[in-house]
Amino acid sequence: MIPTQRKPLERNGLAITTWGEGSTALPMLLLHGIGGLGRDWTTVAQELAVEREVIAPDARGHGQSPWSPEEAYHTDAHFSDIARLLDTLPIERCVLAGYSMGGGVAILTAAALEERVAGLVVVDAYPAPEMTAGSREIARAMARYADGPPLLPGGRPRFDPAIARRM
Repeated sequence: MIPTQRKPLERNGLAITTWGEGSTALPMLLLHGIGGLGRDWTTVAQELAVEREVIAPDARGHGQSPWSPEEAYHTDAHFSDIARLLDTLPIERCVLAGYSMGGGVAILTAAALEERVAGLVVVDAYPAPEMTAGSREIARAMARYADGPPLLPGGRPRFDPAIARRM
């Protein structure tokens, strides 16, 4: 049986999507990459939710989460959001997984809140501040959307154009 996805909810300012609620296993928090959405994890989340609750937030400036008026989209800002989200849900300990930008946030979260993170999965991300060739390619691809990213159903932009302008 595939656990059902709930409609996005709002917790501490972030839109979240959850699967498999009610399990006693450690919950898993999934963090998407730049320009992504929490629901990008749906296929993976459905598999994981057979054994545990899975939570996937839309990062600030992405999807249904609010945009930052100060255009604060750096790793520290995303880390702060995740730390508050853990308190709001409340989650004492979790397994944390992050892809690309979300991987960088996951690394910082695991290092800063080691008592809250029981395990860490990092997919295609690195903690170094220097841009790699792959990072430069992602920056070029994102910069194409400086005048407006693709739209979600309902007409809301997939992410804040300020993220693309920063690239």
